[in-house]
Amino acid sequence: MDPAKVAEYARLVVVVEIDDEAVDERKGKSKATGDEYHIRRQTGYHHKPGYRFPQIVKISLEPTDPAYKRGFYAMDPDSMVIGDYGLEVDRRMKLVPLPASAPRAQS
Repeated sequence: MDPAKVAEYARLVVVVEIDDEAVDERKGKSKATGDEYHIRRQTGYHHKPGYRFPQIVKISLEPTDPAYKRGFYAMDPDSMVIGDYGLEVDRRMKLVPLPASAPRAQS
């Protein structure tokens, strides 16, 4: 995606770039509670206005969620919740593809 377009989107929405579809997956049993856990996270890069380089962000995935494909995404507004400190990002942030990043149909 054109860097100028990324900068333009980043002023309007939270822009996250996915450049690797690998998912970090951890399963086990909590020593404290004995409960089973299953953690899945994917690494992305937040393009924050005013910063020279993107910032690393870990995106939590549900156990059945597919990995995000390579490309540029915006944070889904449904990922915002009202928490103890006001408007916060939900622990399971969802992403939606930016139009210029969406896969093109084959002709």
